[in-house]
Amino acid sequence: FNSQGDLLYGVSGSLSEPARVQTARVNFSSDVLESLPENVTNDPGERASYPEWSRDGRILGHLTHQIGRGSPVLTLRSVASGAVTVVNPRLRYLDEFSFAPDGQSVIANGGDFRGRSGLFRIELPSGDAQLIVPGDELKSLFRPVWSRDGSTLFYARNAPAFRSYVAREIATGRERE
Repeated sequence: FNSQGDLLYGVSGSLSEPARVQTARVNFSSDVLESLPENVTNDPGERASYPEWSRDGRILGHLTHQIGRGSPVLTLRSVASGAVTVVNPRLRYLDEFSFAPDGQSVIANGGDFRGRSGLFRIELPSGDAQLIVPGDELKSLFRPVWSRDGSTLFYARNAPAFRSYVAREIATGRERE
């Protein structure tokens, strides 16, 4: 939900129907669904996934996969105007992401064309990507989220036989599990 009561959710797809992202408006004062769910895109060649609101609720972001066309891109939609910005971070793969508190970048799970994987900071709207937290074959990183002030990054780390949750200070790189 964003602060205006818009509900955002993803619907898993199948081989015959791609995944999609839908929105609906909810009035919390009266507990009424004010609008029917709507797809954020109706292009049958697109698969939309991993929806996320910007911190201020003004931008709806999601990953867009053009079926049969390479790496996913980050699609940003203005709630007020409906304007769409496509951000191509030039990564080999891209997964879950979250907006930085200032809205100028996102942090995303991904991998680049040099074989590195981990958590990348992607500048908006340029798409410039910088590896912030390296992963490796035995430790996958996922569900990245910024602290409110942007000084700490929280994420989950999977390793064989255990999962841990990490808080990483951006300035120092210090991690706590």
